[in-house]
Amino acid sequence: DFNKFIVSTGIYSILYSVYLMTMNILSLYVCIGVAYVYGDKKDLNPLSSVAIALLTYFSLLPAQTESGTIVNTYLQASGMFVAILSAIVGVNVQKFFEEKGLVVKLPAGVPSFVVETFKIFFSGFGVVIISGVLNLICAKTSYGSLPAIVYGLLQKPLVGLGQTVAGSALVTMISEFFFFFGINNKFNINIFAI
Repeated sequence: DFNKFIVSTGIYSILYSVYLMTMNILSLYVCIGVAYVYGDKKDLNPLSSVAIALLTYFSLLPAQTESGTIVNTYLQASGMFVAILSAIVGVNVQKFFEEKGLVVKLPAGVPSFVVETFKIFFSGFGVVIISGVLNLICAKTSYGSLPAIVYGLLQKPLVGLGQTVAGSALVTMISEFFFFFGINNKFNINIFAI
């Protein structure tokens, strides 16, 4: 049997560790990608935008135990909407702080990478405060956290819609509508079928 062979030779554990570091943290990659591109479009240092977005994202994730371990459920695809929102909010907070001049100013002789690192210091405080307030509000709900709210109210119903005959028909009609106007790649249907 092929499955027994894979397990007995140790190939399964290697492939599973690859899976854990790729698909199992998909939302993390999405957060990084969105923050990098969005920060660049907002004329910010993209790497600083990634740092702020990750701080926002991790601040919004619920802790599983009192020791503070992160629930990896929301690092997977189920946390993707929150990852995107974290990137958008984090970059906008960073832009706000930079436009208002609320940054740590260092002397002229300091290397640029150090300046960029300290430039986001107050933005980091801003996103932690915003995340803390959101966590307090969300903890009072029956869901318990923002990722659980987003998954329960938004993501889960949309996935369910795509798995019905009526939902599939609606997606096909939308795709044909786009095709009429010349937007004709298969991505139109695939975005709804995930």
